[in-house]
Parts: sequence; C-alpha cells; structure tokens
Amino acid sequence: MGAGIEDGIGFWRMVFLYVLGGLGGILFSMDMRPNTHGVGASTAIFGLVGFYIAYIFTHFSYMGRARAGQRVCLIVYTSIMV
Repeated sequence: MGAGIEDGIGFWRMVFLYVLGGLGGILFSMDMRPNTHGVGASTAIFGLVGFYIAYIFTHFSYMGRARAGQRVCLIVYTSIMV
C-alpha cells in the first residue's frame, strides 16, 4: 500500500501523510478512551487507507486512464482493509 502512495505523491509527502495519520489517530484514540494506551502503527496505516478512499472519491474519473482496472483494484483493496 505504501509503495503505491509513495509512487503517486512522492516520498516526503508520504512520510508527512503517514506521521499525520499516526498522530491524528493516537489523538483521536486518546480523546475517545482516555484511560487506555495505544502503541503501534495501526492508526498510521488507517490514515493511508483513508487517503486511498479520499483519492477514489476525488479522482474517480481520472483513474483507469493509465492502467486498466485501477478503479476496481483500489475499491476492492480499500474495502478489504476497512
């Protein structure tokens, strides 16, 4: 998943998206359940899945021009991840 995003938006934007997704997820988790602690990269991974979902909705007409089946692959992939 990360390699596809990195190819599309570049390394530094990918790092920014990953860190922002991780921090945002941890802050949301701390807000929802303040007495628990979370450790790991799951919130950052779900941030990347959220990026894929947003990409599907904003670039649906553009997808599939360069690679046939890109729409179907991304929709199936994000459906499995969610």
